[in-house]
Amino acid sequence: MKTPLHQSLLAGRENSIFDEKTLAVNVPACKPAAGAKMPEGIEAFYFQGPAYGAKAETWVFAAIGVPKGEMPKGGFPAVLLIHGGDGQVFPEWIQFWAEKGFVALAIDLFANELDGNGAKVRNVDGGHPEKDGSNFDAVDAPKQSWVYNSVCNAVAAGNLLRARTDVDSRRICVTGISWGGVITCILSGVDSRFAAFAPMYGCGFLPQDGFWKNGYGEFGGAGNLRAWMDLYDPSSYLPYATKPMLFLSGCDDAFFEAVYRQKSADLVKGKVFYSQRSCLPHGHCWGLAHEIEAFFRHVLYGENGYMSVCEAVEQGGKVALRMDGAFAKNVRFVFTCSTDEDSHKWRWESVAVEDCGGEYAHDLFAGVTAYFWEISWECGGEIIYQSTPLYQRKKGTI
Repeated sequence: MKTPLHQSLLAGRENSIFDEKTLAVNVPACKPAAGAKMPEGIEAFYFQGPAYGAKAETWVFAAIGVPKGEMPKGGFPAVLLIHGGDGQVFPEWIQFWAEKGFVALAIDLFANELDGNGAKVRNVDGGHPEKDGSNFDAVDAPKQSWVYNSVCNAVAAGNLLRARTDVDSRRICVTGISWGGVITCILSGVDSRFAAFAPMYGCGFLPQDGFWKNGYGEFGGAGNLRAWMDLYDPSSYLPYATKPMLFLSGCDDAFFEAVYRQKSADLVKGKVFYSQRSCLPHGHCWGLAHEIEAFFRHVLYGENGYMSVCEAVEQGGKVALRMDGAFAKNVRFVFTCSTDEDSHKWRWESVAVEDCGGEYAHDLFAGVTAYFWEISWECGGEIIYQSTPLYQRKKGTI
């Protein structure tokens, strides 16, 4: 059964810059991108996007892949793919998901496209180029900002998927990487029609994060930080996120602090899952993130491939791992004794913990300042990761 396109997007935020009624029914015009080189089974096209500068309309480059084989009753599940900085529409990412049985739609964020050789080139009819300063500063004209345009384009892409007869509109998920993860976080609080969200690396509180604060200075310009936070930071939208979310990242990610990732997750009203990992490089590493598929299938079909409860419990000088499910093959206690205010500078240590009759516990010695449990197991020939939230000593979650 198709979900009505006019179903309300927002979960309650007032004074939003996003016009939910218009966005909800906008199935944008499309035209083929005949000049783009694509692998067999992937179709490149443009869809109509918002105005940008002197352009009354823009055309967003995108590509879609459909699984081979018979369509299941009700349609295929689908996934919207949102790349990160220096990224593009990756045909390999689309193939990765199509081979898993998902209709996969990837959209470009930075006015690029692919040419006849498969190389990334400028899309002259697109919107914001990546280095455009209004990514951060357009507080006086928010509908000219990169954030606004990117979220609107993501909503429109979701509408394109819902309009397809081969897609189950109740089973459309979103995953984004880095900047795409930031947009995924914002989208989670803007469009509640998606079934699940999996931001990889990205999170909120960017002006407080050591990397962004030191690299970009004043967000929104002098005296405009509060306006920038209200308009663009994921922390202003995550409190309205009601659908399940998986926050995936390496604990020592160079671009998004572990502290602010946890603070972002704590804002979500929907069910939250974690895959903080002791070793995960930053990049378009979708091939290392098999837990995203396990998470989506758990949410969409109730498949028992992901644990629904995974937390740490402190008692008697030890910290124990509580799990709902017996999937774990490798369990590690990951901790830091660092006290630096900037969690980018924390040094993490990881200790393997043996199964003691179905229970896992580790001494919680006085020097530990923050910790989490990392669990991994094999599912369908792939290694799946999950973790507890990040905990600070005597403070609970960050």
